[in-house]
Amino acid sequence: MNRKEAKHNDTQEVKPQHQVPKSEQELGGEKKLMPEEYEKMAAQVQEFKDRWMRAAAELENAKKRWQKEKEEILLFGNSQLISALLPVLDHFDKALEGVPEEKNEFQQGIELIYRELKNILNKFGLEKITDLEGKDFDPFEQEAISYEEHEEIPEGKVIEVVRAGYRFQNRLLRPALVKVSKGKKKEITENGNSGNQQGGDKNGQGDRN
Repeated sequence: MNRKEAKHNDTQEVKPQHQVPKSEQELGGEKKLMPEEYEKMAAQVQEFKDRWMRAAAELENAKKRWQKEKEEILLFGNSQLISALLPVLDHFDKALEGVPEEKNEFQQGIELIYRELKNILNKFGLEKITDLEGKDFDPFEQEAISYEEHEEIPEGKVIEVVRAGYRFQNRLLRPALVKVSKGKKKEITENGNSGNQQGGDKNGQGDRN
């Protein structure tokens, strides 16, 4: 072999070998699923979707439950603190009962402190139960410390509030202590009858001849 032939062989282009595909799948064609395989895959997809939806719902419910528990813990902590401050409000009420309309500087300062304290507690949800005198006794929000006869207030009505009651976040925090009327005093006659009836018939007349 001379130099000219060797040079020709070195520069000759080498062509890659190309294999003819044996089937349509090797050409990139899609494999067709059988009906049974398709139904099986569709069932698996639906099962995965159902599991995901249940997990998402459980997570959302858990978030709501955690938020509610957090609010209840915070509410319980606040209610305990405010409940401990109620005797302080009672002392302010007693101290300001006999204060005249024309107050000196010291009395005005006490009243200002009391007002500011009530405003702060009201912002947190504290509400004083008011306007009970003359109203029906409510055992759910009131506690009767005595039952007394009264000439003007009917039976079962509140005569006097001895200690104020309070609600916190629309829940009863402390019941009001009240006196409840038993009605008018019944007079006992010599014959042992009550009221204004005298001996004789229902009309109060004596025995007929």
